[in-house]
Amino acid sequence: MNIKETMRNKIGIEPQDLSGAAKTAVDVYQGRVDKLPQLMKEGSQVIQKMSSKLTRTQMIITVGVLAAGLVFAVTRLKGTRMA
Repeated sequence: MNIKETMRNKIGIEPQDLSGAAKTAVDVYQGRVDKLPQLMKEGSQVIQKMSSKLTRTQMIITVGVLAAGLVFAVTRLKGTRMA
């Protein structure tokens, strides 16, 4: 079983879902503020698809990492530094 089949069968997501979210994340990181809503939408769709396969602890960690990433992105886009 290759990685595509594993992602599709065991996790329930398509590789295109992850690559789209990653591309949008790079766009936001590079300063494309207009892509932030799209990133939030794509990221939440990936998490929603994965949620049936994750334990409660894994979901909490995933949401925490996503929240930290969004805080970092917004802080970077505003040009301020977190203390």
